[in-house]
Amino acid sequence: MRARHRSAVVASAILVVSTLAITAAGVASASTGGAAPVAAGVAPGSFVDGLPPSVPIEVSATTEAAADRGPAPVGPVLPRALEATHLAAVASLWDEIVDCPAPDQVGGPLADLSISDSLAFYDGRRAFRGQPTWSGGTGAADGRAPTPCAVCHSGPVVGGGRDVGAGPAGPNQVPPLFGIGGLDRIADKYLGPLPDPDDRNNDGIRGSVVGEVIDDDTHRIGRYGRRARIANLREAVRGEVQRWQGIAADRGGLGDAAVERLTAFVAGLAPPPVLSRDSVRDGELVFHRCSCAGCHQPTLLDLTEIFSDGIRHDLGAGLTDARGDVADDADEARWWRTTALWGLRWRQRFLHDGRAADLVAAIDAHGGEASQARAAWKRLDPAARASLLTFLGSL
Repeated sequence: MRARHRSAVVASAILVVSTLAITAAGVASASTGGAAPVAAGVAPGSFVDGLPPSVPIEVSATTEAAADRGPAPVGPVLPRALEATHLAAVASLWDEIVDCPAPDQVGGPLADLSISDSLAFYDGRRAFRGQPTWSGGTGAADGRAPTPCAVCHSGPVVGGGRDVGAGPAGPNQVPPLFGIGGLDRIADKYLGPLPDPDDRNNDGIRGSVVGEVIDDDTHRIGRYGRRARIANLREAVRGEVQRWQGIAADRGGLGDAAVERLTAFVAGLAPPPVLSRDSVRDGELVFHRCSCAGCHQPTLLDLTEIFSDGIRHDLGAGLTDARGDVADDADEARWWRTTALWGLRWRQRFLHDGRAADLVAAIDAHGGEASQARAAWKRLDPAARASLLTFLGSL
């Protein structure tokens, strides 16, 4: 078992269940040649068919680390009762659990997932890493065969992004997926008032939201996709797999079960861990002074350190990209959802198509509603610029 799993055993209930499962199944014994230890709270000799019965076990570990999005606490956080059905599922997913980073670490699950959501997360991760088997897949529009999602979403770990992937319509940055499931939890009543169409505070930032009718016939504000036109995570996942795996929506090739598996993984991915900001406070102040936080707001409800307002903004003619579904709409091609800056420290190129080789070029390319912020950036002295760039590199 990897060292990261030894040192950070479960802030999520599923990793406790998995610990008991591997103990029960004797996998540890098989891998080490020694006798498998008996889990605490389970009487010796009480295993039936390799699985322990349901037993009441008290929760005893702190949840402070999970709340801080820091390292998972050492020692198990145990559910009060463990069902044999859960243990059987964990045993079948054990290779995925061992391979996955610990809860609340980059690429790992949220520490507070329920047992069922944790199981769905690991099962979805297996689908995310595996070779697509859905019927009807013809591959991407450029003729490539269907490939695992993790081939592109790989940096720095499974679920991340990749710089300048060659997409069907040209260069295309592969965005990291860490934490984006949280956007699904944000109610329209919060996103709806965020646009300022009359620019009442004179900061040049207006923003807009667009709605979509989702499959239960309800209207919901978009928050997924580069232009924030997709209303929920499930449909965003479906659309991306259709796009990159070549599966037509009207052919039924991508079954609901496959969509649900992949969605469960993305929904459960933890945000990037927050690093200490003590050494970059000056840059953070410059970030706010230049009004970068007008769009890249640090917190969006419970999404701490996301640095995005989750809505769309007109970024000007310089960032117009009329490919894909906006090929016939020059105005729409200027609008972009505010990119979340968490995890920026792992990126090597920037903007939606990777045109910017560094953060300076990315900032300089901002126009439209970001023109005032860009002008403030250009007025900074070299020391203030350096401190802002150092701050951004810490996200």
